[in-house]
Amino acid sequence: MLSDLERTTAAVRWSDEPADADLLYVLFSRSGYSDDVEQTAAARSDVRLFGLADVLSVL
Repeated sequence: MLSDLERTTAAVRWSDEPADADLLYVLFSRSGYSDDVEQTAAARSDVRLFGLADVLSVL
């Protein structure tokens, strides 16, 4: 999923703001993430992972 999101980033225009903003990839999963995705998120500052417990804790 992260790879798909990264590939489609250029095709998505979220606003009329300048395109020089920092990108942040945010993934939500109710069943967890693969070890590879968790390791990638731990190594990169532009990836955030949220699980079901994270979402429910703000309700």
